[in-house]
Amino acid sequence: MRTLSRGTCGLALSLLVTSGCTLLEELPAFGGASSETVPSPSERTVRRPVAPEPAPDAYTAADLEPISDPGVDVIRSVQAALNERGFAVGRPDGMIGAQTLRGMRLFKVARRMPVNDAITPGLLTELEVP
Repeated sequence: MRTLSRGTCGLALSLLVTSGCTLLEELPAFGGASSETVPSPSERTVRRPVAPEPAPDAYTAADLEPISDPGVDVIRSVQAALNERGFAVGRPDGMIGAQTLRGMRLFKVARRMPVNDAITPGLLTELEVP
């Protein structure tokens, strides 16, 4: 990766700065003065990832058994619930397509549920779908 040094001007900077490389010389990293101080490594805050929600105590076999024919209304409810929770599956149409399958998988991963392509009682419970 090429970086710009104090004495060179890149195409982007030459388009933005009409008077040579004065912009670079004003940056603290290139020896210029700045009104802001750069925090030392010990002063920098580190963003830590948010821990996932803990898995429920246990799913029973009945919670994980696929519903054989969920029906259009149940599928629409699942799609609407996934959309509300940020797992975009498109317009609730009552058909399980690629977007719905992807949304269900991502939701199950986020909730630390066993992942499959089926609507299960456990999924309906987690989505709070009646």
